[in-house]
Amino acid sequence: MRLKAIFIGLLVLSISSSSFARKIYSAGNGNWTATGSWVGGVVPVANDTVIIQNANTISVSSNLYSNSTYMFLIILGTLDLSSNGKMSLSATSKVIIESGAQILGNGSSDQLSIGTGPSEYTGSLGNITGPSYVSNGHTPVSGEGTSGCGCYTSLGSCTITSTDGYKVYINVWATQILVETSPCTWGYNYDVRLNYNVSFSGTNIPASLYTLQGYVFCGTSSLFFDLPNNGGSGTVDTGGNAWRGISDCGSATPQSLSCLNAKIEIGGSGIASGTTCTSSLPIKLLRFEAEQVAQGVQLVWNTSMEKDFDYFQIERAQEDLSFLPIAQVKGKGGPDINVAYEYLDKEVKNGKNYYRLKSVDFDGSFEYSKVVFVNGSNTDGIRVYPNPLIDHSFTIELNDHINTPTDVRLMDHLGHTVYQSELRKSTTDVSLPNSIQSGLYYLRLFSANKQETIKVVIP
Repeated sequence: MRLKAIFIGLLVLSISSSSFARKIYSAGNGNWTATGSWVGGVVPVANDTVIIQNANTISVSSNLYSNSTYMFLIILGTLDLSSNGKMSLSATSKVIIESGAQILGNGSSDQLSIGTGPSEYTGSLGNITGPSYVSNGHTPVSGEGTSGCGCYTSLGSCTITSTDGYKVYINVWATQILVETSPCTWGYNYDVRLNYNVSFSGTNIPASLYTLQGYVFCGTSSLFFDLPNNGGSGTVDTGGNAWRGISDCGSATPQSLSCLNAKIEIGGSGIASGTTCTSSLPIKLLRFEAEQVAQGVQLVWNTSMEKDFDYFQIERAQEDLSFLPIAQVKGKGGPDINVAYEYLDKEVKNGKNYYRLKSVDFDGSFEYSKVVFVNGSNTDGIRVYPNPLIDHSFTIELNDHINTPTDVRLMDHLGHTVYQSELRKSTTDVSLPNSIQSGLYYLRLFSANKQETIKVVIP
């Protein structure tokens, strides 16, 4: 059976795991202070990472902790504060509300406070549904995403329903880049360390699934990982041994290497072999891609279904992954119409530019696409044209902000240099050897005060 790859956002922790004394998981529905609510009967304390699992509701009905208590709380199920529940945590604490998760409250006495000052959440705001987050000074908003918290680049959870009556909940976090080449003067091989949480609910839950595995996508690299078929929580490393042709192994993180997406494959009793995670997008998004062009960044995407769909909001972020809207594109498709869209971003920033689509229904409900990125350069940098190249030839145009001479290197996807030269004037015509094969390459320019990288295509 042909697999249909549906991408989900990877949860990426930017906080060192050494900050957490323990990881505490909910064991079912119950009160926060009851030992039976937590796996192993361990009630959370300061410095714990606390995970309320899918399909679990944990209720708070008293005053818990103080504004000096650090905690990292990830809600995959429900945190219920509606019975005058109050939680006070330190200013560096974070509360993540996953997609499909929620915080419940019904009055001003239901409170969640991070740091000193007014409560960030009170029940008078109503119920909060994910994706969202709570941090010092930030009031949560349903569906806003979590990029602004500095904890996750993006988020996603996978829920698979079996025809036998049970559900499987899968969550994955990329926590560390495992460097396998040191020193990394010319680049390095790497894998990714993942935390996972796989839980079940419903009836006829099997002792083991048939298949549970996936791929992490770090930029253009794909790295395989295998999860235990009986579920649970733990840590697993990928086995892709990807190559990065940049000597930044000492500072590499899942965020800096753009490990933003994953594909999960699952099979089991009542779950067809080859099933992948599904999405509840109000559209069926076939592709979403970004490409550096001479005028900026060209975004292209296709849909095959748009039911009760209103518009796309295009959002862009820099290295901090704080997404901001830059444009809206009205939907123009229908239930069974293939439609192509494009948008040219002329305000590209130097460095990595991340993009995502927020697809919005007429009723206001929305979902986010996967995240794509380019290593951009705006008009303060360079121009390369034509791109794709014609007859292995192109022109490089430098402006006054880049000094000459400038070292030029054309590198393949493995980081190998296939062409190198030096520019000594602001506009230079370049003819590449015909022996360089067709494909996607990275043109890197180094001057005394600047470095630039642009993707180029040799047809």
